[in-house]
Amino acid sequence: MNPKLRQYVLGAIFGLMVMYYVGGIVVEQLIQAPLKGARERTIQLQNNLERRRKELAAARQAANWLSYWQQQALPPNRELAQSLYQAWLVQLCDEARLSNRSISVGAPRSPGGQFQVLTFSVRARATLDQLVDFLFGFYRTDLLQQIRTLSITPIGNAEEFDISLTIEAAMLPEAYGNARDVDQILREFMARTWRPSQKLAGSRIEDYRQIVVGRNLFRHNPLPDPLDFTVLTSIVESNGQKEAWFLVRSSDTLVRLKKGQSLVLGQFHAQIFEIFESDVLLQADEQLWLVSLGEAISQATAIPPQF
Repeated sequence: MNPKLRQYVLGAIFGLMVMYYVGGIVVEQLIQAPLKGARERTIQLQNNLERRRKELAAARQAANWLSYWQQQALPPNRELAQSLYQAWLVQLCDEARLSNRSISVGAPRSPGGQFQVLTFSVRARATLDQLVDFLFGFYRTDLLQQIRTLSITPIGNAEEFDISLTIEAAMLPEAYGNARDVDQILREFMARTWRPSQKLAGSRIEDYRQIVVGRNLFRHNPLPDPLDFTVLTSIVESNGQKEAWFLVRSSDTLVRLKKGQSLVLGQFHAQIFEIFESDVLLQADEQLWLVSLGEAISQATAIPPQF
């Protein structure tokens, strides 16, 4: 190749390399860097916009909750709120037929300084029926209230109870709008006590009576469960046959049974299915139960069908 031509070719190649390098720098600084900055600013603006949307949604939700709570709150006037709410508690106790009742008002408190909470203490004597009626009426009422503590103490045979409750009810500013007339506030408060709430799972008080009153856990059972007081005390052999000896402690009676014989304890009926060295297998309602020496019938272990 001609030396001058070679020199021109090499110079052209070098020039192209310089242009490529310089062009890359120019493209990076003049085009790609601004584009990258624009993309980052766009992402930041989108994140800020999403955050603002969430804040706006939270503010709207808070405003909706505040409006909802204002429809349930007591009047912002403390003396009037205490008087109206205490009178309503008296009426609720009367409707539930609670006896020996006393209602006292505690000092108000201001959580966070945004609203005030009034505290009321209720003491009374009631049956479970009456307590259910009181609680049903309380939670059925659409007021901003809650029972903080509930103490139930049985009396005698647990047909009546000493009841002690701590109740809180909230006052919110502007809960009754601009109402200043006492009669108007009274009418609005009564309307709120008549309005049903959504706090109860069921609308029929009979359902609650059946569940609570029907299962009075405080009532003492005068008749002990014979299964708790019947213990397998011995396994002996008589005339070539094993016998299981059960001591019924409630009546201090010893029951001696062989294989195939029946054990009857009140409503419980079982047959001696098998007698082992230190265990007895009972069959009751097609279910096998294994009782070991020293165990009560109520401690028997269920045996799987494949046994």
